[in-house]
Amino acid sequence: MILDHVTVIGNDNTQPSVKVSNTPSLTLKNNTSISGLGGGLELNSCRDYSITHCNISNNTGNGISIYETNGMYNYMISDCDISHNMGAGIRFYNSIGNVTSCSITENDYQGISAFRVSNVTIQKDPNTAAYYRDCYIANNGMQEISFVNSTNLFADRAKNIIVDNSFTPGTFDQYLVYCPNMEANRWLRLNFWGYRGNHFVAIMPPENRFYPECTEPMVNEVGYYLSPVWDPGVPRLVDPGNDEIVFQSAIDAALDENASLAITLFKQLISEYPESKFSSASAKHLFALEDDKQALKDYYQTEPNLHYNGEIDKIINYLTTHCNIKLGNYQEAISWFEDVISNPESELDSLMAVIDLGYIYMLMEGDDKASVICRYPQLKPKNMSEYETNRESILVNLFGIAKKPSWIHRF
Repeated sequence: MILDHVTVIGNDNTQPSVKVSNTPSLTLKNNTSISGLGGGLELNSCRDYSITHCNISNNTGNGISIYETNGMYNYMISDCDISHNMGAGIRFYNSIGNVTSCSITENDYQGISAFRVSNVTIQKDPNTAAYYRDCYIANNGMQEISFVNSTNLFADRAKNIIVDNSFTPGTFDQYLVYCPNMEANRWLRLNFWGYRGNHFVAIMPPENRFYPECTEPMVNEVGYYLSPVWDPGVPRLVDPGNDEIVFQSAIDAALDENASLAITLFKQLISEYPESKFSSASAKHLFALEDDKQALKDYYQTEPNLHYNGEIDKIINYLTTHCNIKLGNYQEAISWFEDVISNPESELDSLMAVIDLGYIYMLMEGDDKASVICRYPQLKPKNMSEYETNRESILVNLFGIAKKPSWIHRF
């Protein structure tokens, strides 16, 4: 599907203006504009996508929503203006995305939100000069960036401008970056946070602009590494580690459509650098690139470096379950999500498992639906419309008002 210099104005507040499902390739480019009632652009279970030089603004829902979409060779949102939407600017759920040189401002909810096992890169074009093609995330109604622990968020040394200097303390708008269940430290160095000291030099932002409220964490603390901050116009370098070099080489191979080399390099990283912050992200890219989902499932289950602690173990179990979904092993997948709902580590895990359970039922057809045994028949959506309504009801609240939607029974 290609939209080239197209203007779309939605008039249905129950549906996004552009909704794309199950396509191998989507391209939006050249001043394509999406606005109106309902959300802007929604991708469901797609593969490669490129959204460049577009304006996605003034929608009554999210600007861009990307669900269950794991690009093999392309997953880019670049040089776009995503603003004044009544939901989030961009929302990811179990997806891969690269947000480069975008302006994401004045949205009522988050600038960017990322759920489940998503790989999300946020960056200025690394090949451009200061002040040119910056990624500018600013003045959104809630957090500028929100994510859950299973998200691989890459914004280190990315020279993003992430600012919001007009906020009400004690509200969700207080946080520039927010993760409600963070278990591992995140590196967000060389970004500008809107704070300057003497002589107009960029300085570290206050700790309370982040959640958890911990920056430059010490031993046994979990938080964000921010130093050195970026002063726009002043070049600074932080050398990448060997694990990042392997990871970027794998990404480059995938972008060159050399899937076999990319798979080899991602597995090399997992083998040689199991504790790397790029390890679980590599496992996620393998899911996008490997066609043989049975072989991938076996790899996930038997590779010891993917099971050395509870944090990565949970991510790999989720990816293994999605292999089962692709293989049509619906009963096994349903049982896994029902186990999470029955005995979750957190309410957040339970709520997202409800979404995933509904997703499986929407994929099933005919006899498959009749043959499965389910413990929670009340969580089986009657149709796609009900599933999407339930999904939205949950996700809207996870990074905002801490309230379980009324249609979910307590277990």
